[in-house]
Amino acid sequence: MVDFKSWTFGNPAGWARGLETTYGPLEGPGGFPMMMRLDRSCREIDAVKVTEISRLYGSSHAVLYRASETGYPSVFEGQRYKTVALPDAAQ
Repeated sequence: MVDFKSWTFGNPAGWARGLETTYGPLEGPGGFPMMMRLDRSCREIDAVKVTEISRLYGSSHAVLYRASETGYPSVFEGQRYKTVALPDAAQ
């Protein structure tokens, strides 16, 4: 799931639901403090959560921080991010 943490793009309910599914509850102060919490959650994501999200959205790949450890094969790595291939979403 590609998300935009600071802009709803016309679908506030869907945007919030996707963020909560991916990063956890959207509680506490918003704005930059919330963006920092969401970013921390993204950095700490594990293989179980990535698999859960990929099955929900039917994703074949995920873009993660390069330092994130999931055990999935990397198909591309940049200085900060990497793209990993995910298990078949139908499994």
